This record gives sequence, C-alpha cells and structure tokens, in this order.
Amino acid sequence: MRLPRAIALFLALAASSAYAIDTAPDEGAEDDKETDSYIPNRFSITLHGEYDFFLQSRDVDDTGGGGLRVGFRVNRWAELEFGADYLITGLPAHGHDGSVVDLGRANLIPIYLQVRLDITHIDAKIPWPLPWCRPMLIGGLGFASLHVKEEADAPIDLKHTSGGPIVRGGAGVEFGAADARVTFGVEWIYTWVAHDIKVDDPSGNLPGRLNMDYWSLGAYVSLRF
Repeated sequence: MRLPRAIALFLALAASSAYAIDTAPDEGAEDDKETDSYIPNRFSITLHGEYDFFLQSRDVDDTGGGGLRVGFRVNRWAELEFGADYLITGLPAHGHDGSVVDLGRANLIPIYLQVRLDITHIDAKIPWPLPWCRPMLIGGLGFASLHVKEEADAPIDLKHTSGGPIVRGGAGVEFGAADARVTFGVEWIYTWVAHDIKVDDPSGNLPGRLNMDYWSLGAYVSLRF
C-alpha cells in the first residue's frame, strides 16, 4: 500500500508543478512585445523650404517658398500635420506671336491638413534594412489663399478668386532614428489648385488661363517632443 501512495503523491506534485509553470507569466513574450518608441515623441514642429515648379511654367515663374507644420503622431506609422506655406511667383505670359507680357505677380498661401504614412512601420513583421532612412507617403486637403497684383497694361485684365480648395499628394524620405528628437527629410509633393487665373485679352494673343498647379521639391527639419 505504501508504494501506490508514494506514486500518487509524486504524480500530484508533478501535476501541480506543471500547472504552475503553465500559468506563470511569460517573460519572454513580454520581451518580444514591440514597444511603441513614438509615444514619447508624439508632437512635432517642422520647418521646411521648397522650390516650386508650376505646371504651366512657361507662363508662371518657378519660385522658392517655405512654411511651418505642426504634427501629431497617431501611431507608429501615421502622423497628422497642419501646415501653411507661402510663395510668390511672377506671371510672364507668353503670347502666341512669341512676345512676353508681364502680367504681374501672385501670392499663394496654401493652408492644409495632411497625413504622413511611414511605410516601414505599417507592417512590423516586414523587416526594413535601413532604420535611419524611412520612405513616406503624403496626402492632404486644404485651401489656398490667392492674391494677384496686376501690372499688365490695359486692356488686358486678370480675373480670379481670392482662393480655393487644394489637394496635395506625394512622397518623401526621412532621416533619423525612429525615436529621435530631431529628424531631417526631403519630399516631392504635387499640389492641385482648384481655381486658375483667367486672362482677359481682347487681342486673343495671350493664353486664356494660367494654371496654378505646381510640384514642390522640399527639405525639412522636425523637432519632436
């Protein structure tokens, strides 16, 4: 009778030990759990400069500009930004006869809300070999204030609104560690401006409209906190 009791006691101890091991916290799993390194750096202030290439560059001068953005990182791969840019461009319209008429200049102030997607963190299971160099996708909506100072002689007249909706889209590359306080980047963005400038020229020599859509090649620095 002593032998069965000893075996039963041994089995009971073994079962209780196995249960304790099975229900104990998995420290390895906690170590493997990915931490969100962006949590300490959710907010950002970004200064950027850019060079703008207008779609109708023959009649609208390419020019430089810049602006300021304030951002909030929603998660590891998405950041919302509210920004405003400022640029001034000349309007040297080219006539059908080869002449060039200085129509004046245009001040454009785009104000927008955009999202930046860090595609290296959308799926954490796909390893990214260059953690200090992260490609971004950019898209946004906004409003562009437009002010035109006319300099053309009568009877040429420019007709335009004070502004209109805009749509932005492009891509960029950001340099710096994911949890760095300061990062740098370059970006290439296309901005569609809803309202063009209409050129009222009785002679019909000048183009009827000036398309204000433009590409911008920019560089930026971001401070995160």
